[in-house]
Amino acid sequence: MAKIAFYANHLTERGTAVALFDYADQNRRLLGNESVVIYDRSFAGNNLKVIDKFKETFDLIPCDSFAEADTHIRSENCDLMYVLKAGKRDGLISKAVPTMVHSVFAATVGQVHGASYAYISEWLSNHCTQGRVPWVPHMVTIGDTDETMRAALDIPQDAIVFGCYGGRDSFDIGFVKDLVIPNALETLPKAYFVFMNIEKFIDHPRVIFMPATADMGEKTTFINTCDAMLHARRRGETFGLAVGEFSLRGKPVLTFGGSRERAHLDFLGAAAQIYHTADDLYKLIVQFDRSAPSAQEAYQRLFSPAPVMRKFEENLILPAEAGDLDAARRSLGWRRWDPTLLMRPKLRKIFKRY
Repeated sequence: MAKIAFYANHLTERGTAVALFDYADQNRRLLGNESVVIYDRSFAGNNLKVIDKFKETFDLIPCDSFAEADTHIRSENCDLMYVLKAGKRDGLISKAVPTMVHSVFAATVGQVHGASYAYISEWLSNHCTQGRVPWVPHMVTIGDTDETMRAALDIPQDAIVFGCYGGRDSFDIGFVKDLVIPNALETLPKAYFVFMNIEKFIDHPRVIFMPATADMGEKTTFINTCDAMLHARRRGETFGLAVGEFSLRGKPVLTFGGSRERAHLDFLGAAAQIYHTADDLYKLIVQFDRSAPSAQEAYQRLFSPAPVMRKFEENLILPAEAGDLDAARRSLGWRRWDPTLLMRPKLRKIFKRY
C-alpha cells in the first residue's frame, strides 16, 4: 500500500479540482492506497466550499507555496506525489519522493519530466507525442437524481432548454453569443438558455445565468434542466469534463467543429452535433429533437472509476514506485531526441509528420 500526496495549486470549482478529488478518492477506494491532499492556500481564487468538500474527505494540508510541499510530504511519510498541471517543466516536482505528472495541455515530449508522466486524453498523447507517452483520462461521474430546476427557474415543461457550465470565460465564440442566441430567442418562443458560472453576455428573460457550484447534486439538477448542452469554447477541450457530465446524463452536445483541441470530439463520436458557422448552429437549434442520441454509453464504458484507476495505477503509480525521480524522461530512450517529436505539434502537421 502506497501513501500518495496529491498536490493542488488551487481548489476551485473548475475541472482540475474535480478530477484531483476523484483520483484521490478512488486511490483509496479502489486501489487500497492512502491519500493526503496538499494545496496552496495563498491562491486568491480558492473556493471555500470546495475546500470544505476536500476537508470532509481527506487529510487536507494547506501551504503557502509549493516550496513547503516536501516538508509536509516528509512529515506525512508519503511514498509518492501526484500533480495535475499544464505539463511543462515548471519546477512543481518533489525532491523528496517520486512525482507522478499528469498533463492537461499540449506539452511536447521535451517537457516530459518526473518519475512518471501521462496526458489526460488519447487525443493529447497522439497530438503531442504520436502516442508514445501514455494517457490516463479523468473520471466522469454525476449524481443519479432526476430532479430539475425548471419549476424554480419558471421554465415551462415544454420549453427546449440549452445549457452550459464551465469556466467564466469558456463560452467564448462570438457568433454564438452575438448572433445565434439572440436570433433563436427572437424566432423560437420555446427556446431557453441556462448558464452556470458563465460570464453574463445578454439580458433576456429566457436566458438565465447562475453562479458556480461545487455540489454534485446541484450540478446534476442543472444538467437535468437542459435538453442539450450548447458547447461554445473556441479552443476546444483536451478532455472536456463538462461535456462528459452532460453526456452521462444522456444529453446531446452541440459543439464547434473548428476547435484545435479535439479530445471531446473524439469521445462524442457520431453523437456530436457539430456546427462551424452561425447558420449551422441556428439550424441545429431549430431542428433539435429531444430523442437525439448522446454519447452516454461511451462515457460510461470508458470513464467510470474502475477502468480509469486501472490506467492510473498502470501508467502513473507503478512506474513511479520504481523510485527513479527522472524515470519518465529516461523511459523515452532515443525517442526523446527525435526532432519530429521535439517540434511543436503544429509544425509536425506542416511537415506532414502529424
